[in-house]
Amino acid sequence: MSHEIGTRIYATKLPSHDRQDSNIPELVYRWLSNKANGRWLLIVDGADDSYVFNIRLGIGSEDTSVGGGTTRTWGDFLPQSSHGAIVITSRSQETAYRLTGSLDDIITVDPMTETHALMLLRRKIGQGHGENHQVDLVRVLDHIPLAITQAAAYINQTPRLTVSLYLQLLHNNDRQRARLLTKDLGDPRRDGAASNSIIATWHSIPEYLVRNNYKREIGATDEFYDDVRVLTDYSLVTVSENEDFKMHQLVQFSTRQWLEIHGHDKAWKETYICVMNAGFPLAFSVEMEACRPME
Repeated sequence: MSHEIGTRIYATKLPSHDRQDSNIPELVYRWLSNKANGRWLLIVDGADDSYVFNIRLGIGSEDTSVGGGTTRTWGDFLPQSSHGAIVITSRSQETAYRLTGSLDDIITVDPMTETHALMLLRRKIGQGHGENHQVDLVRVLDHIPLAITQAAAYINQTPRLTVSLYLQLLHNNDRQRARLLTKDLGDPRRDGAASNSIIATWHSIPEYLVRNNYKREIGATDEFYDDVRVLTDYSLVTVSENEDFKMHQLVQFSTRQWLEIHGHDKAWKETYICVMNAGFPLAFSVEMEACRPME
């Protein structure tokens, strides 16, 4: 597990790490909790699954503040002290809340503005590309930083490929679009275990939901809001003040690709048609105005 490897590497820099019986998580915890070691900042990146922090390590602790004599979880070894701080990044608001214990401590990162998206693209690809095409590209990519970085890397590494031509390839057909958005060209600044492909990144979310049995019976009204919470938790959809649902076009495309890969696309197309049919009233109904947004 990457968090265990990271903890062990960090611990090699601490005194007593080479003891045969070293309890690595506790060693790190105790060192960070000691004011004599100075101020520190701990970054927990990609904490999307709260289950990871509930895994029991099969080890106890000599420190009564951690809970001596009992097996502890990874979450128990996140230190709380006045001389240190922890920054946690997560796609799940539920996980973020469980780890911080306060909504006030959660900072939501909003989507990039078009201005910032263009700045990122231009920094990645340099000069020599038409400004209009750059605007079109960041819009097609929904201003998503990972998608912009991935596109820029492919353009830079492909001879004679321009932003204009890349846009044409994206619009050719779904198969071509999927090939482009699946390419993983690497990024030395990111975790080596993390994918740099926007499609692979989004596919990991439905994989996680299926693995953790987030399954609902179609039409189960009492579970509707639980479903919405899960979808918004992972930024798959956003809900407006008018209770309209919105989804990035790249997320839509990625979800359709995932359903097709796993052979679920036909069944969900049929479900979609049934839901839309039920939502539309008979012709000349007085409720037609309510159905116009679905047209």
